[in-house]
Amino acid sequence: MQMLARYKIAAAVIWMQAFVLVPSVFAAAPGSFDEMITAYSAAHAEKDVASLEKLVYWTGVREQEKLQVRKSFSGDISREIETVKVVDLPADQVTEYKLAGITFRPNLKPVKKLVVTFKKQDSTFEVTGSGYLLGQHAGAVYITTAAPVE
Repeated sequence: MQMLARYKIAAAVIWMQAFVLVPSVFAAAPGSFDEMITAYSAAHAEKDVASLEKLVYWTGVREQEKLQVRKSFSGDISREIETVKVVDLPADQVTEYKLAGITFRPNLKPVKKLVVTFKKQDSTFEVTGSGYLLGQHAGAVYITTAAPVE
């Protein structure tokens, strides 16, 4: 019985350390692509959209586009990850588009792409993955998103 009590106390201490220390590891934006993979994976594992949002460079992004990014993250966390990796941008990567007469571009120059592949689900409509353009600003790596060009 005393062993079980020690185990419960040890487990509680480990849990509290994880709860207190892990968020502080990524309080600032990741400084490398590997850190981005780790931060994205950790936030996804916790199903924490707010932590995923902290990985995005929001400067110049309108509320409509912020909502779309949040919806994408919400969809992502409902799926189980198979892999998360950073890859070079494909040669045919679209980075600019026009919608309702407004031109949109990434708010940071894309340099890489975060590619998330999901495990197969039993579903007729299956999302197999997500991709997020990555840019760098002030020594940090961010998910970059569409912003209107002025």
